[in-house]
Formats: sequence, C-alpha cells, structure tokens
Amino acid sequence: MRRGGQNSACPPDYLCLREGIAHLQAALTIAEREDDQHLIATWVNNLGLAYALANRREEALQHFTRALRMHSAAGDRRAEGLTLGNLANLLVDHQDAIKADDRDSGG
Repeated sequence: MRRGGQNSACPPDYLCLREGIAHLQAALTIAEREDDQHLIATWVNNLGLAYALANRREEALQHFTRALRMHSAAGDRRAEGLTLGNLANLLVDHQDAIKADDRDSGG
C-alpha cells in the first residue's frame, strides 16, 4: 500500500486510510454488481488489509475470513495462502498489542 508522501494527495495518516477504504468499498460494489467472485474476494481481502492498518481489528478479521472462504471455495490456493498470511499477521499483531498492554499495566 502506498503511503502519503511528496506526490500524494493525502497525508500519511488515518485520513488517507479512510480515503483508501472508500475506494476499496467502491471497487467491491462494482465487483459485486458484476458478480465477479475472484475480484470480490480480492477486494474483500484488500479491505481487510486497510482495516488492519487502521487498527479496526474486528472488521479486518471479518474481511479476511470472508476472503478466505471465497478463495477456498474457488480452489485458488495462492490467494488462499496470501489471505491466511494476512490473517496470521493480524492475529500476531493483536497478540503483541495484548502483551505490550500487559507490560504497561504491570501484569
């Protein structure tokens, strides 16, 4: 994902992510209208990545799970593996955050 920078229209912060999420949702709507299952699964996975970057863990988890089911049903092992990797990263990051929270609270 390209971050905001010198030639970017938005700063490298949550506003940029919000704009990106809106574009991904629009792309998903088009793919759903066309009933293109491969593109739907791709945009759902990409939305999961955007939600993960925005620290919207539950939404990211829902999107990765949906994309994983779709890729698996289609027999797309490559995309299934990529989505599993994204899901694993989300879960590892969440576990790291819990451990950091425990350390900060003296637990």
